[in-house]
Amino acid sequence: ASLTALGTYTFKNCASLKDVDMGEWNYTVDSLYGLFYGCSSLEYIDLPDNLINIGYDMFNMCTSLKEIDLPAGIKYIGDCAFSDCVNLTEITFPSKLQTISYSAFFGTSIETVTIPASVLYVQRGAFAGCPKLTEILVEDGNHGFVSIEGVLYESDLSEVVQVPGGYTGVLNIAEGVQRIGDDIVIGFDSVPGITEIHLPSTLVDFDNDFYMCPNVTAIHVAESNPTWFSSDDGAVYAKDLSRLLAVPAGYPNKDFYILDGTQQISGATYLGGNAFTNCTNITDIHFPASVCNITTRLFTNCGTLTGFWVDEENPTYYSTEDGIVLNRAYTKTVDEAEVTVAEGSEVWAFPIGRTDACVLPEGVTTLTEWSLARAGIQSLTLPESFRTFEEDSLYGCEALNWIRFTGDLPDAIPSDAAAMGEVECIVYYPGDNATWDTDLDTHFQNNRNRTK
Repeated sequence: ASLTALGTYTFKNCASLKDVDMGEWNYTVDSLYGLFYGCSSLEYIDLPDNLINIGYDMFNMCTSLKEIDLPAGIKYIGDCAFSDCVNLTEITFPSKLQTISYSAFFGTSIETVTIPASVLYVQRGAFAGCPKLTEILVEDGNHGFVSIEGVLYESDLSEVVQVPGGYTGVLNIAEGVQRIGDDIVIGFDSVPGITEIHLPSTLVDFDNDFYMCPNVTAIHVAESNPTWFSSDDGAVYAKDLSRLLAVPAGYPNKDFYILDGTQQISGATYLGGNAFTNCTNITDIHFPASVCNITTRLFTNCGTLTGFWVDEENPTYYSTEDGIVLNRAYTKTVDEAEVTVAEGSEVWAFPIGRTDACVLPEGVTTLTEWSLARAGIQSLTLPESFRTFEEDSLYGCEALNWIRFTGDLPDAIPSDAAAMGEVECIVYYPGDNATWDTDLDTHFQNNRNRTK
């Protein structure tokens, strides 16, 4: 009997497999999904001449593979087909190729690629995370794509498809572009070369898509753009100041002053980042009276932040002497009734770069969602007034050694997983307070060390 078929992931993680010759096998081959996934020693393979598709994951994590000859009949390269082939330095596409799928070459070491005229689809992130890729070229006669300064665009210039990971210097997005495509900058932590970005007058759709560019110090928008503008310090705002959209990740100054009149700070979208995502140089952020959304969730990747400073005229928030953002008094509806929330009773934003002891002021009753998430503090003292942990309020506080309660057992303590995100620390509580005479395992499942 002769071999007529191969199953998916047939040779998965065969670490000793080095050489494979499939060229003489006499059977029809369509797609070989995950066939050599994780074959970390694979150096050479002769693929069947009648192979049509490179299936998803086919060579994923084949870390010893340096080069490969693709059969002339290949039409489709599947998702993650060559992902994390870290030693793959070159690839030549056959003239019948039509589709290059999602993350097909993610994490490879290829330095340049040429898209054949036959290619109809290049899916998002196909060449993302390739730190040595300096240019993506397009063969003459391709009607779907064009290359300008090594950057891949839709042929009508309506959208940027992919910026090569090894791009260096100033990135000029071509005039005519309306949208920056999803995942064009995925894996940019391995692409430190871009220093400035210039956006065209035609750009309409933009959500801090460059937050993974660590050395970008300024983002400039063409003055004639009707939707966005850039401030003198290289941040991007809506033209009407309704929103601060993007602060460059490599912003060089310690203090960032949000323009007066700004109403909202952009939050994360599915693929785009917060306005301040990965701004790792800023220590202090200054908010004007006009800003109406300040939460820690907007700054959870800014590990150097030590202070938030809110204009005294802001009607929604104010900052304490040590740079914590608390609420002004407001009313909300609870069970169809209007309830007044006292000024200074809710913590809304905490500078996560603080590594000292945190003592919250008397009057604070609530840690709102994510309010202290990922903070570097080593200890937390809660006032007698404290009543409520909201979900994820202490998520990721890995340096937190202990929490000291000075008042009654809080009314609302979600499970440790909800409030603390599996943070383990010592809990101190007043031994002479009867409200603490309860089964504390109900509230502090991970905190076995509890001291009166």
